[in-house]
Amino acid sequence: MIRLFVGIALPEHIRARLHQYMRPEWPGTRWVNPKQLHLTLQFLGNTPEQRLPEIQYALSSIQASAFSLSIKGVGVFPSPNRARVLWAGVVPSPALMDLQQAIQQALHPLGYPPEKRPYHPHITLARFKGKAPDSLAEYLEHNHTLALQPFPVDTYTLFQSTLRRTGAVYTPIAQFPLLPA
Repeated sequence: MIRLFVGIALPEHIRARLHQYMRPEWPGTRWVNPKQLHLTLQFLGNTPEQRLPEIQYALSSIQASAFSLSIKGVGVFPSPNRARVLWAGVVPSPALMDLQQAIQQALHPLGYPPEKRPYHPHITLARFKGKAPDSLAEYLEHNHTLALQPFPVDTYTLFQSTLRRTGAVYTPIAQFPLLPA
């Protein structure tokens, strides 16, 4: 079994900028390795390795156009009072939302049902173990205006996620091109 998800890899300059928003001094916080920052489009979970060809075929059949992605703001899940995940927001452009829907539709016949919750595009920056840091509210207030320069997205990727004690490691398995915009 391998753990899979479909996502968008971020360019190096975007990962470097997001790294500037990480605060290693927060105890009990597991920051995502900047090299692992990405936007998840659909989580597939544990999957028999022999299913890879049909998953890749389904993903390769998607006809979606390239687009620009914008990162704006920071927030937490599920709520500021019970924060477990700190994220950078992704502007939900129509092209991004169409791609995410197309991926769900392509994978649903293979036994990967669409998420029941609405898709909220974000880039996970950190996970909190136990109580979030006392300075979280100040951090959110100070960084709510985060806005990075839009960047082009012309591919999406099938990733393998390997869980390690130091955090997950994401390895690209296959890339799928988007149509020229």
